[in-house]
Amino acid sequence: MIIKGITCQSGGKKTSTGRYINEDAITYFEVKTIDKTYKFIILMDGATGLGRNFEIVKEQTPAEWYVSYMMKKLKSELSINPTKPLELAIQNSITKIANDINKYEKENNIILKEYEKPSASLSLLRTDGITTEIYLIGDLETIVVQTDGKVLRVDNPNQKAVQSLDQKVLKRMVQIAKEKNCNVLDVRNYPEIETMLQDNRSKKNREVEDGYWVCGTNSEIIEHGVSVAFDNSKITDIILASDGFDYSLLKLNENSVYEQVKQYGTDFVAKLIRNIEEEDEFCNKNPRFKKGDDLTVIHMDYIGR
Repeated sequence: MIIKGITCQSGGKKTSTGRYINEDAITYFEVKTIDKTYKFIILMDGATGLGRNFEIVKEQTPAEWYVSYMMKKLKSELSINPTKPLELAIQNSITKIANDINKYEKENNIILKEYEKPSASLSLLRTDGITTEIYLIGDLETIVVQTDGKVLRVDNPNQKAVQSLDQKVLKRMVQIAKEKNCNVLDVRNYPEIETMLQDNRSKKNREVEDGYWVCGTNSEIIEHGVSVAFDNSKITDIILASDGFDYSLLKLNENSVYEQVKQYGTDFVAKLIRNIEEEDEFCNKNPRFKKGDDLTVIHMDYIGR
């Protein structure tokens, strides 16, 4: 597996100090044993809680803190034992981060509602040179290209659930914008929209109607993710991406976006997406919650092995 391209961009949001916020993160590392070399990729797309603002660590959004914490714990878990089941590594890491959030609540005498807690979508990939395993949970994109030329978009029920909930809110935003004769983005902070988003986020990691699962503070989430495995000799490429890599804005599907990434690279396709967002800065043509989201994509080539 050779990394052919990697892009991780901030969506452009700044703190009061002028620092750009990027709640996406990606890391790559290897662990060598006596007889094998294991390669790992961790991609996370963080989400800061809705509602009350709070800082677990100063100068970081809760999502930035959550993502960096989980990255560190997962790397530690898998460096100590590279053959550990991916789900167990995630479960152990979540247990530790949940303890830290509980400690924060006690120290500050607060109880955070579920939609106020940080969380993240997660892709965790491991290959030993023979087989590639991927565990994913949340709203993330996974594209696998087989040696027979078939381009497979890994089915992800949690991605579908999140996108379905988002579309209902976006549809309402469009309606309000028409009623008020304003831009779609202008109504993002309306109380009605904020309530809808909080209601949706309250369905996170719960077995309720329209519920969905992401990496959060409940270690039971591992039962609700997607696990896939591939024979390395039967695949040519893998693409992992966060939801900011929204190639639907370019009217592309998994086949055509793969061809674009293969021919021109991840940075080129990311730039095309950013150009569309710039042209539609008020989100009228392509309704969105913000002008541009954090965008992460990584392209792995298996031909070179």
